[in-house]
Parts: sequence; C-alpha cells; structure tokens
Amino acid sequence: MSAEVQTVGTKNVLQRLYSLPLFSSAVDEFVQAYKCGKESRPGLLSFGNMVEQGVTRVAAIASSGIQPIANILHPQIEFVDELACRGLDLVEERVPLLHQPANKGFVFDVWTFQAFYASTPKGGQRHVFGW
Repeated sequence: MSAEVQTVGTKNVLQRLYSLPLFSSAVDEFVQAYKCGKESRPGLLSFGNMVEQGVTRVAAIASSGIQPIANILHPQIEFVDELACRGLDLVEERVPLLHQPANKGFVFDVWTFQAFYASTPKGGQRHVFGW
C-alpha cells in the first residue's frame, strides 16, 4: 500500500483520472467507436482526418508558444494540480463506481432514478455525495 501512495504522489491529476477504470474504459470505447465509424463511413473518414490534422497543427503551434508561460506559472500549476488531486481523492472515496470499467456494472435504471428524485423533499435538494 505504501508503494501505491508513493506512485499516486508522483502522478498529476490527468494521469490519475485516466488510471481510473471507468474513465479509461469509456475513453477506450469512444476511440474504438470513432475508429469503426471512420472505417465504415467515407464522409466521417475525410472529416475526421481533416479535424485530426487541424488539431495536430494547433497543438504543435501551441506547445512551442506555451513553454515560456508554463515555466513562469509552474508553481501555480503545481498548486492547482495538488488541489485537483485532493478533490479526486474525495470523489474516489465517495463514488466506488469509478473503480469499475464502463462496460461492467454501470446500468442506468430509470425506475431507480425516478424513485430517487421523487423522494427528494419539495423545495429541498438531495446531496448525493453528502456535501
């Protein structure tokens, strides 16, 4: 367990978010669906390729121009990353569903959803996370 705590401390919030099974499996499924769509639809293929080229060019331009700003703002970026990691710790504790892949155990039940909100007092709000 102590090794896990040490590795968590070295990851930034985006790396930690992607390491959550729910998030990473949802991204993987989206990418797979995008690839299948491009293969099966010529219009989507040409549009997707055009967008990908544009994003690549913008990223290349932005990465060269952002480095001086990132060097100046490095302490602030680290502080915000630390706060985001703490917030992610709280969400991980309170939402165990994040530790399950998107394709397992995640079923939207309309009746449970309606019953949940029907039991909310009028004029009141139900706090899902207890905050």
